[in-house]
Amino acid sequence: MNGASSATLPIGAKPVAEALALYCKRPSGDMVVDLLGRASVDAILKSPTIIPPLPNAPVRAALSLTALIAALAIIFLPMSGIATAVLLAVLAIVVLIAGKPWISYVRDRFMNRHEPTRADLAGLAGNAVQTRNVQSLEEFRRQIGSGALKTYSVSPSGAVKLLTGKALACFAADHGRILLVSENLNDWFQISARPLPQGAIWIDLGGAVARSRLTARTLINEPDEAHYQQRIAWIRERAIEHGQGSGALISGLAIIEAMRHPDVRGRPFTKAIPAIRAVLKGPAASDSIISKMHSGNYPEFETALHALPLEDLP
Repeated sequence: MNGASSATLPIGAKPVAEALALYCKRPSGDMVVDLLGRASVDAILKSPTIIPPLPNAPVRAALSLTALIAALAIIFLPMSGIATAVLLAVLAIVVLIAGKPWISYVRDRFMNRHEPTRADLAGLAGNAVQTRNVQSLEEFRRQIGSGALKTYSVSPSGAVKLLTGKALACFAADHGRILLVSENLNDWFQISARPLPQGAIWIDLGGAVARSRLTARTLINEPDEAHYQQRIAWIRERAIEHGQGSGALISGLAIIEAMRHPDVRGRPFTKAIPAIRAVLKGPAASDSIISKMHSGNYPEFETALHALPLEDLP
């Protein structure tokens, strides 16, 4: 995320950290730490080391297991029938017990994910702004990995390459987020998927806004009515599924719907409050809450909203 000349890149292409900065005005400096929080960044960079170590004394364990198998084979080879079946069963049990550390290691190494989840990282962030940025980072990572956002690598010589197809696999890999927070190329080699970018990573947002930036204000101002209805229905359904069928999220949705009512839209907000109250369905809301929803700054509503799996939002 450094050392590249924007003159060689399409208009709109920006480093990931700068792209996040577009959505929150923060001071310059260590931008990644400032945007995501030190604890979140440390968790991202250290996550690959969570993989459990190899079982102790591997050579001794292998020799012991081989000797045991050979001894049992000498015993049951001359036999047949039930005796053979019993000894084979015993052998299988012994192999499973002796090989359990290896089986667990292989399964854990190749089948399980060890990096912190989006929810884990958001919980480490120091404030609400950093929490949103962590969520945005995860969404950008998924969009990059799927090819939805144009992504470029800039070599130290200044050569620009558009990343497509298999070149994006590293972003979708378990620890692909390391690419977006670390300028140290040695950190990148902890990612199993190849090939890795050869230099700084730039993305072209193309006007896209991360879904995790969703607020009451963006819902109120949504210009596409069909899209708005899809989102409201999705949020209400997921809220009920997650045990939030009452409270700030549902009452906030009612206020949003009231603000989009034909009798309210287009009127100055201070003069629209009586009309909002007239069309508002559900529990009564104070002028203060209505005002916070109008500004898109009602923490209780946003906290409940961002707890939903917004990566599936229509």
